[in-house]
Amino acid sequence: MNALKTTYNEIIKTQRFEVESGSDIEGYEDYILSIPCCFQELDDYPSEDMDGNFGKNYLMFCDDWDIKEMDNIIRENGDELKVVGMKRYSFMGHSHLEIITRKKND
Repeated sequence: MNALKTTYNEIIKTQRFEVESGSDIEGYEDYILSIPCCFQELDDYPSEDMDGNFGKNYLMFCDDWDIKEMDNIIRENGDELKVVGMKRYSFMGHSHLEIITRKKND
């Protein structure tokens, strides 16, 4: 049994930026629709991106899925976050992702 899975308390979906071949249509499309995970708040206050945007950082733990930087994460409560960093780890023989996400301030 993967001990980390016992902490998963949320199901998220991902979106990936796609460009429709042969056209000018581009945008985020639903990619993986059901990923069990858990979130941990990293900062008490929003921090600033290089482009001047402010947002709050969260650490997301999940199994080893095809998630990439710049993918969107849609939480059950409707919050949208951007994947800004990630690392694969092995814990007790099971591979998992630790993903840094950023929620923009509204």
